[in-house]
Amino acid sequence: MIDGPWLAGVLEETPGKIDAWRSQALQLKHLVTTAEITGKVSDELLQSAEATCTSIYAEMVKCAEVIETVAATSQEAASQLAGLGDTLRLVLLEITELITELYAVRSRLQRPPISTLA
Repeated sequence: MIDGPWLAGVLEETPGKIDAWRSQALQLKHLVTTAEITGKVSDELLQSAEATCTSIYAEMVKCAEVIETVAATSQEAASQLAGLGDTLRLVLLEITELITELYAVRSRLQRPPISTLA
């Protein structure tokens, strides 16, 4: 049986969360550029970005549950909701790639200089 209020709540909240995560992705892009210029990547920034990924993943699980619940009643309705899960995966991928870039910047900064042979 479908829990209508829960379903409505998830479907109402998720698009707003996606918009917020997209905004965070834009901020992360700027922070990657800033990190490359300043040579600084803080632990707090990395932890915050990773926590965002954890939140997105939790939303993906919830979204999959919604789609499964709806599919029990209507495959057509469930297929219309599938795009929501796809969008969540794309936002997660984008933020994960940006985190990878931050770690790459950090690893370049922490690498000792290579001595050159004259």
